[in-house]
This record gives sequence, C-alpha cells and structure tokens, in this order.
Amino acid sequence: MITKALYAADPYLTECESTVVDVTNGIVLSETVFYPLGGGQAGDTGKLVMQTGEEVLIADTRFVDGADHSKGIAHVPAEGQEGLLSRLKAGDVVHAHIDWTRRLQHMRLHTASHLAGAILSIETDGCSVTRERARLDFVTAEPISADQLQEALAKIVADERDVTCELIAVDELAQHATAAAWAEQVPDGQDVLRLVNIAGVDLQPCAGTHVRNTREIGSVRVKKVEKKSSRTRRVTLELVD
Repeated sequence: MITKALYAADPYLTECESTVVDVTNGIVLSETVFYPLGGGQAGDTGKLVMQTGEEVLIADTRFVDGADHSKGIAHVPAEGQEGLLSRLKAGDVVHAHIDWTRRLQHMRLHTASHLAGAILSIETDGCSVTRERARLDFVTAEPISADQLQEALAKIVADERDVTCELIAVDELAQHATAAAWAEQVPDGQDVLRLVNIAGVDLQPCAGTHVRNTREIGSVRVKKVEKKSSRTRRVTLELVD
C-alpha cells in the first residue's frame, strides 16, 4: 500500500509526521494515523499542519480506491481551503493530527458492536459506526430483547476483557488454523489480515479501531431495537457519557 496505516498497529496514536505523496484525489500521505471509511466505521477527521504552520482541515478520510487499497489513503480537505491547498505539493512534510475525541467514540462503539454481535450470535447484514451511535442489522425474524442485550453488554464491560489485535501476513494465512477461513475477506492491495480478539468473547477479522479493554467502552445503552423487515432486526447502541 502507498500509505502505511499506523492506526492498524496502534489505534491510540493521535499524530504523526508524514510526507505528501499525491494531491490529485485528496491528500495521500506516506503514512497516517487517520482511519479511512471502511468496515462500517466512519473516516477520521482532523488536520494536517504544514511546515509553514498553516493548518489544512480534514473533513473525511477514505481509500483512494475502495476496491484496491494499494492506491493509498486520501485525506479529504474541508471546503474553502483552495488557496492553502494550491501551495501543498508532493514531497512536502506535514504533521497529521486526528480529532481524538471523535476517534475514541468510534473505538468505544465499534468494540461495543462486536460485543453485541457475539452476545446475540446472529448473522449481521450491515453495520455502521459513527460518533453518535453504532447500528447493526441482524438477519432474524425473531424479536431481540433490548433489556437482555443491555444487561449482557454491561456485564462484559464490567468484566474488563482485554481486546487485542493480530496482524497476519496474507501469504501466511494458509498456515494459520483460525485465520485461513477468512483469507477471501482481505481487500486487493492489502498484505495483512487483522484479527480483533475480545478475550473469551469474540474473534473476527476487522480493520477498524478498538479500545484495549472492554472497561474503556464505559456506559453503553441499547437505544432501540427495530423491525426493519420480515427478516431483519436493527439494534442501535449509543454511549451514555
């Protein structure tokens, strides 16, 4: 991949120094702490500080090509910065800063959504994680009890389960007993599969950012459970604090 994804190894990194690779389709950097839209999780926002001290505000982060991650990660500037952007060119060094408050909310809700999936043990048909809420669509015609899910979530949060990530090289997947089954889920242009393990609760491939321990999720509420169709129930989670 053109852009080294620093967030994959350490989602708690909030800033880094990087070199501008391209400015044609957003600002592509040699490495970044910004998470790009994907896996249901919203892309990061923040700023890039130029060597002049001027700040380029970033409104979104996305892969240049969603089907081929090798083309890099684009940092999408907020509107109204044309003059500033005209002075930014390939080879420039910038200091990248994410909006950490927003990112941490994503991390807490993303880990909470994995817990909800593990508790219900029902196939999902879509997931969305934003600053405001996590939304999961479960493939079932049966009702889902919000109270029971709420109670189970609170227990696992209180249990303080460790959350760890493992990066497995694509060419080593065949030798990995657990990960081999997920080999087809690795996007083109990506050379590793990332597994997220919530100790004793859940293990699944995920490129998103997560907290280190379930206690960091804090107080999470099952805001509502909706019947979206005859075969789908939608669960919405939100942070209380």
